[in-house]
Amino acid sequence: MHKYKLNGLEALKESKTWNRYSEELKYEAIKSVLSEKKSILEVTNKFGISNHSVLSQWISKYNDGRKLSI
Repeated sequence: MHKYKLNGLEALKESKTWNRYSEELKYEAIKSVLSEKKSILEVTNKFGISNHSVLSQWISKYNDGRKLSI
């Protein structure tokens, strides 16, 4: 529902391509959740991340010490 409020019907269309996010954006989003105590949903909307599970995966990789690929 949040994507619809932000971008209307366009936000509900199924994407046919993978979104690419910069390494900087990924770390900023992770920091927002871990350091600033923002919710995953809030950060997903703020940064325009396609799905909350994408951010959750980045956080898992970060916590495991793995590199975040671009």
